[in-house]
Amino acid sequence: MSTREPVEKKKVFPAGMEEGDLFAPANFLSFNPFISFWYSKREVSLRDGKTHINIEEKSFQNGKFKDEKFVGVMEGDVYHRFVGEMQKALFSHLEFVFKSFLSLLPLPSGKDKTLRQP
Repeated sequence: MSTREPVEKKKVFPAGMEEGDLFAPANFLSFNPFISFWYSKREVSLRDGKTHINIEEKSFQNGKFKDEKFVGVMEGDVYHRFVGEMQKALFSHLEFVFKSFLSLLPLPSGKDKTLRQP
């Protein structure tokens, strides 16, 4: 009967990486420039008559991770101006899209070439 001796377990990592690394080693990223991402979140809310702004941006480019956060409070009318400008921009875009599709619709037949309203 033979006896077995315990084997020492070793953690093995790829070249250029250590135990705490979350991303690929630098030499991998140096020849593959297409690995990158960008994420942005912006919140604007009205509470207690004041505009609260929260901005969070994260990116990973050229092997570097960047995380930025911003929290701020402004006057209450800033929120109303912001919402008004966003609504104007939305309706402007919708108008452009609808006008683009309007040219694809057939004209009404008959003597009256105007669109009838109910």
